[in-house]
Amino acid sequence: MLRPLTDNQRTALISLLADEDPAIYQTVRARILAYGDAASEWLRPHLLSSDPALRRRAQEIVDHLARQNTDNEFVAFCLKQGEDFDLEAGLWLLVKTQYPGINSAAYTALLDSFAADLRERLGGQGVVEQNLAVMNEFVFEHLGFKPNDQNYNDPENSYLNRVIDRRTGNPTSLCLIYILLGRRLRLPLTGIGLPGHFVCRYQSTTSEVYVDAFNRGKLL
Repeated sequence: MLRPLTDNQRTALISLLADEDPAIYQTVRARILAYGDAASEWLRPHLLSSDPALRRRAQEIVDHLARQNTDNEFVAFCLKQGEDFDLEAGLWLLVKTQYPGINSAAYTALLDSFAADLRERLGGQGVVEQNLAVMNEFVFEHLGFKPNDQNYNDPENSYLNRVIDRRTGNPTSLCLIYILLGRRLRLPLTGIGLPGHFVCRYQSTTSEVYVDAFNRGKLL
């Protein structure tokens, strides 16, 4: 167990973060990281430091510790959940592993707003193909979501906040946009993993239709 540091020891350690010698910096960084969340509290006042090197390095360590915590939260979520897990909660926990400071409530509100707009456009239609045609026009024309076929393997295609910001993603993330809107409207949409691809399925008591969100909602 690490011994608590005195105020003077913490001050001396943090001052060395700005040292120009890479070896000293790496040693000090490792020492600070060993104190976990407590180190974040020591470093927060230095995020506004007038020393650019200290400010940048303090921010990097605070972000690293925050991502470490969210990684643990995400793993715990996955281990505790069964098949009926909260999809949207899991997606935002995944986002926080890369963007720990994300305001997920703001993005949730944005999805709520999209769904409210879409609900008005649907207007109570009951025919599956008509509903999906309206959804496709809204998602891919009005909102402008499109496949990122130019950079298919870009990691940001997998983070919901970046998919919403950039209006582009991979087959899974575009299906998730489709599914999250559909769930808000109580439409029977789910994701289906195919060999080498991922699509949405609209399944009711009378029909079953597959939607390729990566191909602008093509019906299969």
